Amino acid sequence: MANLGAALQAARKKQGLTLNELAEKSGLSAGFLSKIERSLNSPSFDNLQRICSVLSINASDLMVPLNETANDTLVIRADKRELIYDYSNIFRYESLYRNLHFSLEVATIAGSGAEYKSSQHAYNEICLVACGIMRMVVGEGHYDLEAGDMIYIPAGTRHSMHKVNKKGECIIHCIEIYD
Repeated sequence: MANLGAALQAARKKQGLTLNELAEKSGLSAGFLSKIERSLNSPSFDNLQRICSVLSINASDLMVPLNETANDTLVIRADKRELIYDYSNIFRYESLYRNLHFSLEVATIAGSGAEYKSSQHAYNEICLVACGIMRMVVGEGHYDLEAGDMIYIPAGTRHSMHKVNKKGECIIHCIEIYD
């Protein structure tokens, strides 16, 4: 996440927002945002999602270049994933692939049943649980999803996820659809 600060600053400026305006809209302090932009501080995943929501982008927009050779790419190796966010190996969020139409990302939660919130997205999302048990709160609904289960999250819907299983990791694959 070495380039996160510069990428956030560029996205903010592209939107024509000042630090104070971004602070007001995100509910975060201008000083905290300034430290993130100068790579002096790292946001939590929830705060990163709040910032991205205000900027109408997603985290992978900041960290992962578009794959413009999609027709030539048949295999993406596990060691070629692009790291978007890693909180002490408790919550790890990686991009496997992205182009103009969609991205495929994986979240690995190794910690306890702590809540990992995600702000409302400007895109539709489909999530598939690969292993473990994940409680998804989507709007007013609560869903316990096991390996093989999937959930569709419409654009603009507030949602959060919780790891339910006590032992082992919970891995969830998400496809973000931009069209």
